[in-house]
Amino acid sequence: KLRKPMTILVVNNHGGAIFSILPLADKVEPCIMHQYFYTSHNISIQELCMAHRYES
Repeated sequence: KLRKPMTILVVNNHGGAIFSILPLADKVEPCIMHQYFYTSHNISIQELCMAHRYES
């Protein structure tokens, strides 16, 4: 099976609040934004890569 090269770009901002810049963010309660739009996490991208045997 041939494998083609692939580039993976990871922006690890710990679930950054990109949706906070939408007009919607000013119209709903912060708890709604946190529950449905923000994706905060404590994942280590380095450890995730190691777990999947990724080599840079």
